[in-house]
Amino acid sequence: HYELYPFDTILDESIYLDLQERLIHANADSMLSDTPLGPFESTDLQRLLGLVSMMKGCLASSHDSSSSHLQCIDQLDKKVDQYRFLNSYGQFDARLGGGRSVFSRKIAHEEPVSWFLKCVDIALLGAPTAHLRSIRKIWVDELIDESRWQTYISGLNAEWKGFTLYSTVMLAVDISFLAVPGVQAASGDSQSAATISIYASVISSVCALIISVILAGQIRSHDVDSVGGGVHYMARMTRNTHGDEALAVMFSLPYSLLLWAMLSFIVALALVIFPTKDTVTLGTMVPIWGIFILLTLLPLWWKRLPSLQVAIVGASSYPLRRAHRTNAC
Repeated sequence: HYELYPFDTILDESIYLDLQERLIHANADSMLSDTPLGPFESTDLQRLLGLVSMMKGCLASSHDSSSSHLQCIDQLDKKVDQYRFLNSYGQFDARLGGGRSVFSRKIAHEEPVSWFLKCVDIALLGAPTAHLRSIRKIWVDELIDESRWQTYISGLNAEWKGFTLYSTVMLAVDISFLAVPGVQAASGDSQSAATISIYASVISSVCALIISVILAGQIRSHDVDSVGGGVHYMARMTRNTHGDEALAVMFSLPYSLLLWAMLSFIVALALVIFPTKDTVTLGTMVPIWGIFILLTLLPLWWKRLPSLQVAIVGASSYPLRRAHRTNAC
């Protein structure tokens, strides 16, 4: 009402104080919680608090509130009230944090996945599951948080731009490898296993490059950067047979195909090196390959280690088990 009819309306100091308290609460939530529910980032909340303080000071000095003040107060009130309504503020089933549903007490990104995704996840080297967790953190109850959505889309765009660069480099390496004398068979002869593996690497690199460009183009053409466009895009993409799982598979294709291109190139290189009978070459390359394969697999092995719960105090963290022992002493 104040936004449409700001004239001849008087605001007392209690309205400013109420809005200031709600902004302070949202600011504290954004700074202290990993999954805040506020409608703004912490930096924006700081600026809004300063703005409300300035308007409050103007009211105290002139004992009158201008129409611009009324419109600003109404817009802020409407934004905060809208988030409270969507998060069931004050209700028994209120949303307890970002990424949580009001219809379930389970954390959204910890929901079980279907057999479809489990099978595809193996072929795509575990990338769809990682993307599905990210999608379920920001797309909860068919709602999008503005600040988290902007961060997520910016990260996806940067990731796809990086994949286009890596795919181009990988494609150049594959073509250069085919130009090495003796790799490709003469015309009419059957190609070697190394050449076939390089062909597979070329196809994977080209597919990763094309899919990255298409996905980045979809973000621009559908205005997915904005919250409204993001809601329409996510609703259209997730309302199908497999929902958000199919979207996670699509987002993971550039990464997975690029990894398959690298693996195919490594296989081709091994098929060229190890068939030799030179003992010096084999004695040198076998331990080098073994060491580098172990170093490459180390992040995968580290990723599968069981997670250890930690108790966070200030800026430090330590295992809960150790904390319990300290308290017992």
